[in-house]
Amino acid sequence: MAPSLFKRDLGIAVAALVPVVAWDASGLDLAVQRLFGSADGFAWRSHWFTSLVLHQGGRALAWVVVALLALNVVKPLLGCALTRGERLRWLLVTLVVFAVVPLVKDASATSCPWSLAEFGGNASYVSHWRWGVGDGGPGRCFPSGHATSAAAFFTGWFALRRQHPRAARLWLA
Repeated sequence: MAPSLFKRDLGIAVAALVPVVAWDASGLDLAVQRLFGSADGFAWRSHWFTSLVLHQGGRALAWVVVALLALNVVKPLLGCALTRGERLRWLLVTLVVFAVVPLVKDASATSCPWSLAEFGGNASYVSHWRWGVGDGGPGRCFPSGHATSAAAFFTGWFALRRQHPRAARLWLA
């Protein structure tokens, strides 16, 4: 990777991190959770739409995309001008992210919102970014599975940006 491209990527990554840190510092995370949860927990947690369509459906869709990336290695899809090696690297990096983020999650001391005392659990609210600080709950809930998919598919932007800049922007969107 060219040094100027690396600097640009680093700048984009830092710029993307700013709103994440600002969100955490604002305390809005807990405020938004209160919109959906109460002392009785989260009414929508086990609802068929949130559990089957959004959660399980989102997971299934992610694996369909991985299967398409694997097929793209064998036979370029949609006029993909990437070399076989570039397509393979895209697939492998995506799979590595799918493997690494759950390891981070397993080491996380952050519990899920439904484990917070305010929502019927026994944990105290602690920022996701206070690594190693336990909240008194079971932990292992940060980053979320949805964040795992987002991080894994972020690799497409890097893979496509040189040969297919417009497709890279669409993929990122």
